[in-house]
Amino acid sequence: MDFTSKTPINKGWSGDKKYCVTTADGAKYLLRVTPFEKSANRENMYLMQKEVEKLGVPMCKPVDFGKCDEGVYTLQTWIDGKDAEEVVPYLADSEQYALGLEAGRILKIIHSIPAPDDQPDWEERFNKKMDRKIQMYNDCPIKFDGAEHIIDYIEANRHLLKNRPQSYQHGDYHIGNMMLENGRIVIIDFDRYDFGDPWEEFNRIVWCAQSAPLFASGIVNGYFDDNVPLDFWKLLALYISSNMLSSIPWAIPFGEGEVQTMLRQAKDVLEWYDNMKNSVPKWYIQTINQYAETYSDPPERVRIAGRGIVVRDGKILLSHELNTGVYMTPGGGLEEGETLEECCIRELLEETGYEVKPIRRFLTINEYSFETKYVSNYFICEVTGEGSQTLTDIEVEHGIVPEWVKIEDALAIFGAFDTKTPDVRSLYIRELTTINKYLKITKRP
Repeated sequence: MDFTSKTPINKGWSGDKKYCVTTADGAKYLLRVTPFEKSANRENMYLMQKEVEKLGVPMCKPVDFGKCDEGVYTLQTWIDGKDAEEVVPYLADSEQYALGLEAGRILKIIHSIPAPDDQPDWEERFNKKMDRKIQMYNDCPIKFDGAEHIIDYIEANRHLLKNRPQSYQHGDYHIGNMMLENGRIVIIDFDRYDFGDPWEEFNRIVWCAQSAPLFASGIVNGYFDDNVPLDFWKLLALYISSNMLSSIPWAIPFGEGEVQTMLRQAKDVLEWYDNMKNSVPKWYIQTINQYAETYSDPPERVRIAGRGIVVRDGKILLSHELNTGVYMTPGGGLEEGETLEECCIRELLEETGYEVKPIRRFLTINEYSFETKYVSNYFICEVTGEGSQTLTDIEVEHGIVPEWVKIEDALAIFGAFDTKTPDVRSLYIRELTTINKYLKITKRP
């Protein structure tokens, strides 16, 4: 194929020389030239891209492969679009999430390609990889605060690698290797392809979460069709932990700028996971609680509740079900003719025996269970007096009592959501989100 123009592209980390080339009929292509010393897997990469193309994945499609004076070349279709990382963070929230859903569904298709039958055992292979990365960090002259929490999480969760399936992996799946063409996601740069646990592919989601957390949340929900298993989050935290340890040694040859980027990323990761105490990252909890309503089918029923956050002397008023061990902020369903404030006042009196005055509504959380939408309206309240509880039969059966709990203890209780059953897990995530929001807006430590 003869080219009438050949324009260099100075982007990327692969070491390949890249060009936008044009033929006599005006057609554009991406030409990648790999030096001989780095070309060992390039033909296999080209053949695997052909397999991905057969699945209908929107991508830089492989056109030709061969040898040239400088090494080997790969010719791919030209994507006439924009880099996703330069566009997605500035789109409307709904667009960011919708594109994330699309990217997640694309990744699920990519992972439908099986790994070779002779692929080494994943548990053994990745444990060795983590050992190497721990050693790399220990030998590195630059350290970051909290690395001990990451290493402890790795050591405590190696067992999660047992019996994991393996599939084809893009190898570097994140917002930096995606483009937008005519409003649709297109996947590029398959040069780091591999075979391994499909969930390990998500380790690069940190780049998405930093720039566009709604997009990142959409990727996860699109991949799992809104039914994300808890084991996924535990494994993802393990894979991200492993990556973080080697990120600083990797960055050093590229200069101080890249080192600082990786140090900031380590800080973000530790904050998302509360020093690896929680396996579900905060960026996912916050965005899904805030935006779930936009992306759900219209519910058949809506239940509205008023709930109260009452804090006194560093302690928060909670309802404690003695017979189940479950804690929650007090509140309940709106009755006909009530305002939300009146509902909050009545429910707190009935459930805790305290008379309260709502000061302000500060948060509304929408949740979905089958055909029902639950809307929880949270008010900051102050105690004005004491009365007596008036419990329902189910509340009596559960043994509900009011308890004043230190705020730090309440955060620990609700922060342990990943040890609970699905129903309680959802409740605890909601309450953890609420208390953190309260602390943020009231600027309490």
